Amino acid sequence: MKVKSTTRQKLKGQETTEQKGDKISHHDVYQSLLNRLELTKAHEESLVARGLSPQEIKQFGYKSFPTKRKEIVQGLVDEFGHDSLVRSEVPGFYLNTIGGLELAGRSGIAIPLREANGNIHSIKIRIDRPSNPATKYLLLSSNPAPDRKSG
Repeated sequence: MKVKSTTRQKLKGQETTEQKGDKISHHDVYQSLLNRLELTKAHEESLVARGLSPQEIKQFGYKSFPTKRKEIVQGLVDEFGHDSLVRSEVPGFYLNTIGGLELAGRSGIAIPLREANGNIHSIKIRIDRPSNPATKYLLLSSNPAPDRKSG
């Protein structure tokens, strides 16, 4: 979606863009999220063992799903604004009991799912230690409950 207008704000000494009008796109939020993540050596080795080359891993944008969730969420809030992220209804984020934004999802390999034009529409996670084989791959969802089966 296209953003109608933006205003610049200062938050904690950093310039941020609070987007107004249309919701921010899932692609923009997911791309920014992935840019903040790294790929652990163990996950890279796992992907190579499955037949992917290092170039393909980079091209497809595989990353290790986060352990530093609070810092990542704060970076996204600084970039997009708390209210804009809430209004965007991007799956994977939820409000905790005191209204703070949190990132859901189990630890594992983040797999960006893309539309034909290359935009990311969702993220699937290959769970590191699934409690049951049916939940080895889960879509990132705003439900903080762990083992939700997804197709």
